[in-house]
Amino acid sequence: MKKDFLYPTIDLVQEAGREIKSRFGHAIIEKHKPNDDFRTNADTWVEEFLYNKLKREYPECGFDSEERIKEKLDSNYVWVLDPIDGTKYFFQGVVPLYSVSLALKNDDKIIQGIVYIPETKQLFYASSVDKLGSFCNDNSISCSNEKPIEEMSIFIEVPNRNDPEIIINNANEIYLGLQKKVKRIRNFGVGSITLCYCAMGGFDIYLNITAKRKHYDFAAGQIILEQSGGAYIENEKMIVAGGYKNVELLLNSIEKK
Repeated sequence: MKKDFLYPTIDLVQEAGREIKSRFGHAIIEKHKPNDDFRTNADTWVEEFLYNKLKREYPECGFDSEERIKEKLDSNYVWVLDPIDGTKYFFQGVVPLYSVSLALKNDDKIIQGIVYIPETKQLFYASSVDKLGSFCNDNSISCSNEKPIEEMSIFIEVPNRNDPEIIINNANEIYLGLQKKVKRIRNFGVGSITLCYCAMGGFDIYLNITAKRKHYDFAAGQIILEQSGGAYIENEKMIVAGGYKNVELLLNSIEKK
C-alpha cells in the first residue's frame, strides 16, 4: 500500500458526497431489500464511482460494498463501503442525515475510516497507521470524558418489527432500564454518523441492541471513534461504544438490570 492512501481517498469520498447531494430527495428506487430496506440509483452511482477510482489507484485491494460489488475479499487490504448510510432519509429528502462511509480493512482489522455528511459538509476521518487521532474538517476531536451514568446522553438503536420477539423483548428491557437512569436517550439511526458524533462528544455512549448489524454501517465510524480515544465493543448481543470509563459504567448498569 502507498503510505499516503488516506488523503487521496478523502478527496474521492467528498467528491461522491457532493454529487449525491444534488440528488437528495430525487433518487429512484432500484431494488427493495429485506427489513423494509431498499437501494436507490444514487447508492449504485456512489458504489460504481468509488469502485472504479479505488481499483485504478489501488489495484491490489479488495472491495466489499453493502450493495452489489464484492471483489478479492481475501486480499490483505479490503475497502469496506456503505455508499449511502441513511438511504431512507436520503430518498425522502427531508431529514439531512445520510453519509458516504468508507473504511479500509487490513487482515480483518479496520485501519482507516472516512465518513462524509454532504448536507452538513462534515468530514470525519481517522487512521490507525499514522496514529494522529480523529478529525472533523481537519479539527481534532475526542469522545466525552467519564460521567456519572445519570449525566449521560446516550444513543440507542433498537430492533425493528421484523426481528425475533425475544430480541425485541430483551431490547425493550434494556431500554426501559436505562431510561430510568440516564439523562437522555436519542435514536435517529445511521450508525456511521452517530459513531462520529459520539467520537466528538455529542453523545456519551452509542448502544446498538438490534438483531442484525451490518458491518458496512459501522466500519468507518468504529476506527474514528477508537482513534478519538474511545472503546468499541461488539458481541453477539450488542455494540457499545464511547469513552472507556463510560462504556464500563454502562455495561455494568445493563448487567445489573
